[in-house]
Amino acid sequence: MPRLRDRPTADLVVLGLAVVVAFSVVVSTIGAVVLVIADPSADLSKIGARLADVTNTLIGAIVGYLAGRGVPDKPKEPPDA
Repeated sequence: MPRLRDRPTADLVVLGLAVVVAFSVVVSTIGAVVLVIADPSADLSKIGARLADVTNTLIGAIVGYLAGRGVPDKPKEPPDA
């Protein structure tokens, strides 16, 4: 498995965004569990909606970046002489 410095920049961008998504989901889940333990009557619907929005945006960024990479560049046409 190649080291991170040997990977292409595109792979590092996707890896970084995936780490941010995973981190936000894990931390928010732990926070929600702690909040429910501390206050069982707490309403988590607003927090859940915000987390879903952030996660959706980050996953959209990953998919959009990968979709943009999948489009080949147009070959340059020689200028008319």
